[in-house]
Amino acid sequence: MARWIVDQGRATISLACLAFDISQTCFRYQAKLNAENEVIADWLVRLTTNQHDWGFGQCFLYLRNVKGFQWNRKRVYRIWLAHHLFDSLEDIQDFATSYLWTYNHDRPNTGIGGITPKQKLALVA
Repeated sequence: MARWIVDQGRATISLACLAFDISQTCFRYQAKLNAENEVIADWLVRLTTNQHDWGFGQCFLYLRNVKGFQWNRKRVYRIWLAHHLFDSLEDIQDFATSYLWTYNHDRPNTGIGGITPKQKLALVA
């Protein structure tokens, strides 16, 4: 809406941002090019094709540490999820169950002292 008002010449950028309670940084933000997203997707597809047992973590660490790409983890993960194809609802449920188990049992969380949620639960009980 703020963009439309400015484009129509009805308000300045600062006035539109003030009216819609957004920062000028937010108003001027432009998403990164999709071409780079395609490069990331291409790397992820190649890695998972060649290394069938690699999950997101191994792929991301390979791209970061071996290939030297400085892509943001959240961005790469978003592309990973967008290209992760499922054949059925059962595949989606299996993926979600596997991720939840890994999150609770294998993945240390720095917010709770560098231990897994399962370990934290055992300490509290």
